[in-house]
Amino acid sequence: MIITRSQSGHQSFEDFIKSLSKKERDKLLRQKKELKIYYSRQAQEGIIEDIDQHEKHLELLRFCAKAFAKTVLSEKSGYQFYFTEPLIEFCYQHSRLKNFDIFLFNETIASAIFIECKTSISPSDAKNDLKTAIKLVEDKLDYLSQVVGVKLEREKIEYVLCIYEKDRSKFEASFKDRSYQQDDNCRTNLFKLWIYSPHSDIIRLYLDHTHIQPELSNMLLKGFNAKNSKGRFELPYEGFEKRFYR
Repeated sequence: MIITRSQSGHQSFEDFIKSLSKKERDKLLRQKKELKIYYSRQAQEGIIEDIDQHEKHLELLRFCAKAFAKTVLSEKSGYQFYFTEPLIEFCYQHSRLKNFDIFLFNETIASAIFIECKTSISPSDAKNDLKTAIKLVEDKLDYLSQVVGVKLEREKIEYVLCIYEKDRSKFEASFKDRSYQQDDNCRTNLFKLWIYSPHSDIIRLYLDHTHIQPELSNMLLKGFNAKNSKGRFELPYEGFEKRFYR
């Protein structure tokens, strides 16, 4: 039902249009059409941008996982790709919780690495996301230990932020501030930075950052090329809960 001015005390759009001259009415309708087209294009561009960011994130995620799936890097460093989205089961009901993308584990030295892949983010936002994700890991250490069957020690867990080469300069500026790589609990080396160069398909450890396992540091400082991988690799999206409870 169309509510007219007499019924509601306010003039309806239809009544307003009728009150205009033909020239004014044509101009208004033309502007309305142009605005509709403009916002439709804006919406389309937003969707395309979201899809592009999602694809870039998956590209980065696949590369990191593939690098530790039966490769020279995984064999020499001892770190193996275990699964994606560890602790996702705790994030379903708590939207404020942050989760890492990838979990690597070295059975020999009982050392774990959690990797977060970012396609475009500011250093401050990245640090805040990592601190939230790290807190979740440290709160669930007993659970994680039960999942992998080994007692995980806080000192043997490392965190990695993996970014595209194009974002490198933003983080280099932040690294000049010594406090950037520390959290509120005064833990140094809050995270290691890995840089992915899509054109050369190489991933590198940032400058003087080092890992617990020396061979991992040495190989990543030189750069790991995806061509060193053996065979095809399909990235399974599987959190801890599926492996633990199946």
